[in-house]
Amino acid sequence: MVLRAVLSEMPVRLVPGQDVQAGTWVRAGIFPADRTRSVLAELRAAEGQQSR
Repeated sequence: MVLRAVLSEMPVRLVPGQDVQAGTWVRAGIFPADRTRSVLAELRAAEGQQSR
């Protein structure tokens, strides 16, 4: 779900505990390239179905 959000240009911040200052922004580059490609294909297919 996080990868889908990042690829949809939604900002995602990972906060591992109660201190929000310790968090970090999630970027698409941390995910494996093959997973990114497959999720992008799923997102494009879903967009195509919605435009019908």
